[in-house]
Amino acid sequence: MVATIGVKSALQLLIERSDTKKPGKWLRKGDPEAARLGYVQEIGCFSRSVKIVAGEANHKLFNRPDFIASLRYGLTKHPESNLKFVFHKADQLADAKFLFKQDNMELVTLKREFDDRVHIYWSPVRPLQHYAVIDDEKVILEEPGHKPSVPFWAYVSTEVARAKDWEALFDEYVSYCEELSF
Repeated sequence: MVATIGVKSALQLLIERSDTKKPGKWLRKGDPEAARLGYVQEIGCFSRSVKIVAGEANHKLFNRPDFIASLRYGLTKHPESNLKFVFHKADQLADAKFLFKQDNMELVTLKREFDDRVHIYWSPVRPLQHYAVIDDEKVILEEPGHKPSVPFWAYVSTEVARAKDWEALFDEYVSYCEELSF
């Protein structure tokens, strides 16, 4: 018998180390619409910041009217709050910007409305791990390495220490990305 060594993602290791008493919940890929709604609801409760790392920035989630309404509400209600959004979408900056604007016009409009507090960045490589950090208190971890435009699961962790770790990763990662203007 040959033993095989599996390579596990950071998220898989994190989940295996977690016990069932840890605070959090699953957003299942079996019902993509319910998962998207759950994502929107989690994002909608921010008061200070939302930091998102996405791949293609799928319009089915990020251009949803309820997603944009949640962000607009938070940005309006909390004048010191901000949104930082990282996406890849294409290997060339000009192509990525064009596709982003085409698929996510509502986010572009939000950027124009709150120009000094909404920051949109292009990543030169598609990140393997997509996630969102909300107020450095909660993190939504998407299925690592999921395929573009295919339903994925996500885990919402409400462990503050874990959220702060992911926020630190975001702050480092965004320094390698290019901020766009629209």
